[in-house]
Amino acid sequence: MKLTYKYYDLEKHPNMTILAVQKGNSFEPYKVDKKTSVYQVFTKKVDTKAKLEKELQANVKSTIRGKSLFIIMILGLGIFFIVDAKKK
Repeated sequence: MKLTYKYYDLEKHPNMTILAVQKGNSFEPYKVDKKTSVYQVFTKKVDTKAKLEKELQANVKSTIRGKSLFIIMILGLGIFFIVDAKKK
C-alpha cells in the first residue's frame, strides 16, 4: 500500500480550498463524470465555477509540461548514451 500526504501551513494559505467529497473522517475524489474523478487542494480561494475551471486547466498544463520535460530528458540521455557508445 502506498500512502502519500501533504502538510499545508494554514497561516500561509488561509483561504485553502479542497475539492473532494467528505465521507466520514476522510475524503474521496469528486466525480466529475463517469470516467473522471478529482481530488485537488488549492492554496487559494476557489469559490466559483470559473475559478475552478481556471485552476484545473492550470493544473493540467503544469502536468503536461512536467511530463514533456521528463520525456525530453529521457530522450536526451538516450541520445547521449548512444553517441557515447559509438565513440568507444
